[in-house]
Amino acid sequence: MSREVPSSGSPEEPRLLSDREMALVDRLLALPPPADAHLSAALDKARVRSMDDGGQGSIRFEQPSPIREFGRQLSEFRFTDSDGVPVSATLNVDQFGDLYELDIFKGDFGRLISLPDLRD
Repeated sequence: MSREVPSSGSPEEPRLLSDREMALVDRLLALPPPADAHLSAALDKARVRSMDDGGQGSIRFEQPSPIREFGRQLSEFRFTDSDGVPVSATLNVDQFGDLYELDIFKGDFGRLISLPDLRD
């Protein structure tokens, strides 16, 4: 079953990861150094919110703790958007070691056209 990002979804509504977001987070979790197993175990049920980043595609992971802040960067993956502009995707955890955000940065500050298709 394909899970795609709803085009009319509000940034305020938590949602499941899309298939491509899931594949990208999986790839980021597999990069060295190895991430804690509990981070990938809960991805199927993870709830996220789109971030107000000008359409670059960043998402914030929902967690039970209401007071969270950036802890550290786990990994980074670089790819090229379909218009040829380089994109950086970093996976960050909060101060408790839980998934915090998938931060997407497009080199020209423009809207992301599409995430890479990393699904096998």
